[in-house]
Amino acid sequence: MLGRDAVVRREIDEIRKGGSGVLTLGASQALSREVLPRLVRAFARRRPLAALHFETHPSRELIRLVADGRFELGLGPFQKSMPGFARVPLGRQRVILYVGRGSPAHRDLRREGEPSLHRIPLVTSHLDAPGTRPGGGRLRDHFRTVWEVHSLDLRLEIVRAGLAVGYLPESSVRAAGHKRDFVAVNWLDFGVIEREFGFFRMEKRPLTELAAEWLAITKRP
Repeated sequence: MLGRDAVVRREIDEIRKGGSGVLTLGASQALSREVLPRLVRAFARRRPLAALHFETHPSRELIRLVADGRFELGLGPFQKSMPGFARVPLGRQRVILYVGRGSPAHRDLRREGEPSLHRIPLVTSHLDAPGTRPGGGRLRDHFRTVWEVHSLDLRLEIVRAGLAVGYLPESSVRAAGHKRDFVAVNWLDFGVIEREFGFFRMEKRPLTELAAEWLAITKRP
């Protein structure tokens, strides 16, 4: 009887601490590095038995995946229009067009300026297909072609090697081991993209207890 009572008490304690649920969260790769470690530490102290399921995806895909129910929460840059989503802002992210220092692309940019981009690929995590959104179509027109690469580490290496120019989070380049190998092309009209980021969820979908606890932690200093 004592053994069975101990099991029951443990199960009740697991439920109380959130051990019977799974928090599902999708995040952009850059923000997962910058934001999640601190929150995971705080969350684990409060919910030591809770299970976590995190995945990284391009920002635009996160919105669709949260809407489809694959993740309860998303962490990424906010779009201008996000009907049906509730948002918890955390800050602002600067994404800058970079080129590898000393590469042929860098030399051509210094010599010719913007027209040289027509001979250079653009590497990015995601860009809307032509005609999907006006902005995405116009951006494609500046470059020879578009390479969509989900891995942030690989995008950093492609740009550093001079194989393409790329939009990269400013904070990720600063944290890179070879940050001096990157040159910001921020003098172009489309060289800098600044946007608000944070957590988002479906507004009409009830929050689980774990997700509510997670969002409460993000609001604490």
